Amino acid sequence: MQRNLSPLQLTLFALLVALLGCSLPGRRQPAEETPGFPTATPGGQVSVSLLTPTPPNNPGLAPSDLSETTPIGPIATATAAAEAANAATATARALEARTFNPPATCPDQGNPVAPARPPTFEDYPEAIAEYLSLGGPPTILEATLRKWYETSPTGQRIPGRDFAAAGGLVRADRDFNADGVPEILLVLPDPGSIRQPPAGDLLLFGCQDAVYHLVDRAGYTPGRSLPLVASADDLLNRGYNQLIYVTETCGTTTCTREVTIRGYNLALGTFVNLSEEVIDLPGGLIEGPGVTAGDISGDGVSEIVVSSGISATPDAGPPRPTTEVWTWNGEAFALSQTVVSEPVYRIHVLHDGDAALERGDFTQAAADYARALADPELQDWTLPNESDYLKAYTLYRLMLTYAVQYQQGQAGDYFDQLLTSYPPFGSAVEEDEEEPDEEEEPLAVPGGPGSVYSDLAIVFWDSYLASNDHGLACRAAVAFAQSRPDVLVPLNSFGYANRQYVPEDLCPFISQ
Repeated sequence: MQRNLSPLQLTLFALLVALLGCSLPGRRQPAEETPGFPTATPGGQVSVSLLTPTPPNNPGLAPSDLSETTPIGPIATATAAAEAANAATATARALEARTFNPPATCPDQGNPVAPARPPTFEDYPEAIAEYLSLGGPPTILEATLRKWYETSPTGQRIPGRDFAAAGGLVRADRDFNADGVPEILLVLPDPGSIRQPPAGDLLLFGCQDAVYHLVDRAGYTPGRSLPLVASADDLLNRGYNQLIYVTETCGTTTCTREVTIRGYNLALGTFVNLSEEVIDLPGGLIEGPGVTAGDISGDGVSEIVVSSGISATPDAGPPRPTTEVWTWNGEAFALSQTVVSEPVYRIHVLHDGDAALERGDFTQAAADYARALADPELQDWTLPNESDYLKAYTLYRLMLTYAVQYQQGQAGDYFDQLLTSYPPFGSAVEEDEEEPDEEEEPLAVPGGPGSVYSDLAIVFWDSYLASNDHGLACRAAVAFAQSRPDVLVPLNSFGYANRQYVPEDLCPFISQ
């Protein structure tokens, strides 16, 4: 039995067919979508497709199933047809609005002689550009670069050298500058580097007028690792690709990673940084890049998820996983969300309390400090007498929290408790003439662990009572901390991945 459609349904159906059948004049189709980019990891290969992203394993950031973010509406109804027509119109307008560069003209592929290794690493780009401009194929280039890295200047194989394992990479299947022609992306380890991962550079070659030119690079610094590519996909749904890479810089005992997001700016005609600010992570590349990209929100534009706080080395200190989400705001990727795991260690509760006090959230600061004192589930790390040092510091911070609010009574209570529990060196401790009760805690020893914070509190308190000005009292406390380095030692004994204090942090309300 034939079903008659209503006039509204017929009109909507005709509109939908017309929209889907219309062409898009004046727009050149972008390069074909390629498979997910296998990122190069020093020590091996990790294949990760970011074209079909997996959300991070954090329920606070995204649902476990990306389909949950896509509303499913009515099917085969006039409402659905209207929505489909609107969507088709929006898609057509968006595609028409895209601007692409004229197609690049590249040299015909030939069979030139592979270049000899240049005398210095800084000469690599010129030699590579000349070879590519002669029609040298990327496959032969990759074999040549492997040989440059894995053999000595005399041509002898160096045991243990491996181009890919060191992070070396050659790819020629991604369009980065919207001209519809793939550029050639290289990550090159420096054969002369003694650091691990080795120093190196990321080079991007594009062609114009049948000649290859270096169009972008990460830059070479001997003390910094070569870049580790985390993504080379179309993050912004523009029809061409962007780059995310991570580099590592190490000092004598600590390492940090820097995340760089690069993309082509059509208006400027050059590559630019796409992050609103520098993205730094504690720890080295041995822990992995700590960066993923994927469309968490379901809007067609990728979010960048940066994870830190888990380290493979004890020098990093007690771990506390932290996740940042960087979201495209129309001009750059900006930090939009930070998720910090619930603290397990007492020092992390103190870090939370100190951050709250510094931003003026006195209620939250007092709550965090109270927890640091009383929560039996909080763990210590490896500092000898850690509990004494941190609890004494907590009492000092509670005194400060109430003093800056001019609640002198509560501030004085915590001041008295601090001096009683952790008496400073040389102070008198009254003893009972009667036999002590076995259940009573033994008297604190003057000058014991934690007493340095009693010394600090006395300096603050004396100035505070004399002036009734917490700004002047803070100035006196900071001067004391500058003269007594042992005030900072307990707080800065929790590794490079955790907060490091300076004297001004101990009383951050200095009057001007």
